[in-house]
Amino acid sequence: LEPLAKRIHKRVLRSWIIQSDDTGLLVLDADKPQGARKGHIWAHVGDGRFASYQYSPDWKHEHPANFLKGCAGYLQTDGYKGYDALTGGPKLAIRVGCFMHVRRYFLKAFKAKAIDAAIPIDIIQRLYRIERDSKNTGEDADARLARRREFSAPLLDELDAWLAKHDGRHEPKSPLGKAITYLKGQRGALGAFLLDGQLELDTGAVERALRGIAVGRHNWLFAGSDAGAQRAAILYTVITSAKLHGLEPYAYLRDVLAKLGAGWPNRRLDELMPDRWGREQGIALPPLLLTELTETTKPGSRRRALTTRRRGSRTDRPRRRRPRSTRTSPPRSTPDPRHPARRAPRRVAATASPRAARPRISPAMATPPRSAPRAPRGPTR
Repeated sequence: LEPLAKRIHKRVLRSWIIQSDDTGLLVLDADKPQGARKGHIWAHVGDGRFASYQYSPDWKHEHPANFLKGCAGYLQTDGYKGYDALTGGPKLAIRVGCFMHVRRYFLKAFKAKAIDAAIPIDIIQRLYRIERDSKNTGEDADARLARRREFSAPLLDELDAWLAKHDGRHEPKSPLGKAITYLKGQRGALGAFLLDGQLELDTGAVERALRGIAVGRHNWLFAGSDAGAQRAAILYTVITSAKLHGLEPYAYLRDVLAKLGAGWPNRRLDELMPDRWGREQGIALPPLLLTELTETTKPGSRRRALTTRRRGSRTDRPRRRRPRSTRTSPPRSTPDPRHPARRAPRRVAATASPRAARPRISPAMATPPRSAPRAPRGPTR
């Protein structure tokens, strides 16, 4: 499957919009004290249809630069500095930011009792609401771009005004200070979605592509070696690309492996690509998914801004507090004429110390008498 995975990776590099992200992977290593070290799996999704995975033994910035060398169009990522070498030049890709990562920073700050973080959370929520309305009405890319410039652009102005007001007013190492720093560094890339209606607000496609690896870590736990992790990346490339085209992975792999094992020529490798294979089988392409966010509460509300708990669960219900009684009960030391049982106890003046009032006990009475010795029961054998 390696030649097919390489062909899929070339298709990703030719895509107009590429989303990229990475996740950690535990790899066994006998030279390490704990017997394992942390590698990384990089995922790249092109135009929402093709997914390519690469493995690297570390998190150095040259790995994404080598994997995505030669890409053009739009590159949508998080704030990792390793992608800077691929964007910013005349012949390089255009960097696009991710509102999902920005929202996570402010959500963490809001949970840390930073009330000022509720305003950018609400602005981002309204941006996603505009995208949902555009999808529900079935608008194309041009109509979607016109809607963004009419309704989403003013929201970015509100976000800029909030950023200018709160920049430098919070501790840089605090949760809200970190969120402001991240927003300030990504502000230019976040506004790139106003350039093309095909762009998304976040890297939801590549996040969903990495979810399979995150779930798999709980099953297979680790990779046996670097070569094993690379083979896993090849399998994920073929299987995820088949899923994005609406194919049944087992049926697709069974047919592809049978043809490759029988000596399928390399010049006809494009016929085994998921898009060509799906058209020959008469399988229609599924619609692209849109990230759905949980509706948050209004700014200033006492409830939490976001909950990932299951709806209807016991922990998802708001706590009911007992109403405070307006009646003030009298202190215990003061008498209550309405209730005789609640009257204060009558105090008796002490004429002598408590020790002197106690009766004296003679030493003979204090020492218990010794019991008489018991007679033996019988002769011992």
